[in-house]
Amino acid sequence: MFHLPRSTFSYYESFDFLSHIVGCTLDDVLAIGDGDNDAAMLSGCGLGCAVANATPAAKEAASHVVASCDDAGFAEAVFMVLN
Repeated sequence: MFHLPRSTFSYYESFDFLSHIVGCTLDDVLAIGDGDNDAAMLSGCGLGCAVANATPAAKEAASHVVASCDDAGFAEAVFMVLN
């Protein structure tokens, strides 16, 4: 898990770069987001999960919508991958 505060790279570009370093593809990546700036990442990764309190753009870009941040949405997304 990582978070990029301010960067010249988007989340999507960062995941793409890191996936090459660790030897996987973006299809192997779980992305979780809640904002408009997460939309490319959510649609470009293998499993894109927007939390319930996400913006409409994030929800539309995601392949799944999980519970809100306050209701263990992060854990729900991780369990989707583990099961």
